[in-house]
Amino acid sequence: MPAQSLLTALLAPAARVLLCGGEERGDWLVNYYSAQDRTFGYAVALTRDAGPAPLGRLALLPTEEAGLMKQSEWFDLLHQRRALDGPIALGWRLQLNWS
Repeated sequence: MPAQSLLTALLAPAARVLLCGGEERGDWLVNYYSAQDRTFGYAVALTRDAGPAPLGRLALLPTEEAGLMKQSEWFDLLHQRRALDGPIALGWRLQLNWS
């Protein structure tokens, strides 16, 4: 889900895109990988023009590596402002750096 939502946001023709997401904590569906084990929410403003003081930079690049990032892992990267340079979905690599 994070890779697809990022790809959609980055392909939007707008100069600024708000990417929002989240989950409510699941119960029995957690065991079937259909729900998260905690509640969280996020909103990120993505702009093409970094402006005077960008908080970070990201790039979504094609790759041969396989990976699968869950929504909760994407939330943790944003919430803790952690950098990443690695696969997040089959065929996609995320480069995320914070200022």
